[in-house]
Amino acid sequence: MEWSSYDTIGNAYFARTQHTDICDLKNILVITSEFHLPRTKAVFEWVFSLPLRHNLPHDSSEYTLAFEGVSDSGTMADDVLASRCAREAQSVLSFQTGIMTSCLDLHSLHSFLFTKHAAYCAEKAFQRPEDSVPDAVLKSY
Repeated sequence: MEWSSYDTIGNAYFARTQHTDICDLKNILVITSEFHLPRTKAVFEWVFSLPLRHNLPHDSSEYTLAFEGVSDSGTMADDVLASRCAREAQSVLSFQTGIMTSCLDLHSLHSFLFTKHAAYCAEKAFQRPEDSVPDAVLKSY
């Protein structure tokens, strides 16, 4: 279990740096909502494939990641779920064209999280504008 994060990238980063690498855990089961599964899988597979530093070898096959989606049935209205699924799909694309291309190792991910990411950067915590999340998506939180 990981309790330090505010988002999916944080889930994966803290799971790896606070648990799996420290305790030598190699078989990881990640459980999340079905609508969130594609992004969760993309993020976790990426974080667990990163070397500590770009110039150090890293065998990403040392981890076995498995993913389990919990049914979304009955958890929210159909229109809310559809809005959430659309937002998740956009988030996967943003992730794949953004942070995934700019952070090549855990060191650069750490730097990004604590100097640029709005959820973890102390400076940004006081400067965050209100999120422009559509009302239908907000209903899913």
